[in-house]
Amino acid sequence: MKAAIVPLRFSPRFGGMPGLVFSLCLTALGIIHGGIARASSADRGPSKSVPCEAVVQKYEPSAMWDHMAGGGFAAYDAVLFKIVVPEEKRGQEVRVYFESGSVAATSSLRRPEARFRFDFDFALLKQGHLFGGALENLELVTAGVAGAQTMQAANSAVLAKIVGELARLEAASKEEKLADGFPPSRQAAYYLLAGLAKQGVAMTGLSEADQRAFDVEPRGGTRAKLVSVFTDVRVALVDRWIQDKSGSYVHRAAILYVQQDGKWVEKGTGTVAASEYHEP
Repeated sequence: MKAAIVPLRFSPRFGGMPGLVFSLCLTALGIIHGGIARASSADRGPSKSVPCEAVVQKYEPSAMWDHMAGGGFAAYDAVLFKIVVPEEKRGQEVRVYFESGSVAATSSLRRPEARFRFDFDFALLKQGHLFGGALENLELVTAGVAGAQTMQAANSAVLAKIVGELARLEAASKEEKLADGFPPSRQAAYYLLAGLAKQGVAMTGLSEADQRAFDVEPRGGTRAKLVSVFTDVRVALVDRWIQDKSGSYVHRAAILYVQQDGKWVEKGTGTVAASEYHEP
């Protein structure tokens, strides 16, 4: 098998300065484009693809530059996915490259939390950089967060403080007398989470499964939305109209969800009462 040294692949992600990387590429594989080893669905022989679902973690403009064999350069954007299905691959990250300019500005590929379904052969990860053709039958499941292309994971120390404060307020609420229908500490937790939600972006196009999982299904007498604050932090804001012996009022709840080991876990809640609906 014939091998060739292909020089010059630049990546602006190396400390803000172009990093010079030398690649040893097997030309007999037929997967070299300029200086980049490409892996696509045509490279593996008989198909070993499995059905997958993955969530966009971030979109990286000009993530890689290719020094073309005939001279000049080509830029590639990258989409970082986190696998959700199949279960045995849950949490694995897959970076896929697209030629710069080929992904529309409004595409959900640019949206953190967008969920896609596709067929994929995980053996391709050993063969070089993955390009868009490696994702067979790519289709959108959930649209994700518009306008949040640079959303990052929460700072672990800050998140621990928030979760700890919610736990403290929940414990205190068990010893308190009600005020306006709820313990004061439970109301304080609501305002803490409502303020946190203000820092995020409301998610649109949620699947029915996500609506059920986060209890934001559209129902009569209910207004709800799910807000993505960080890639691993969401807040559900749910207003429900209540009619009972004491009269009618709006039960307002805010629930914190944190992603752990690929699963969303409820970490705290707050509640208040209101006389009328507000924008949740």
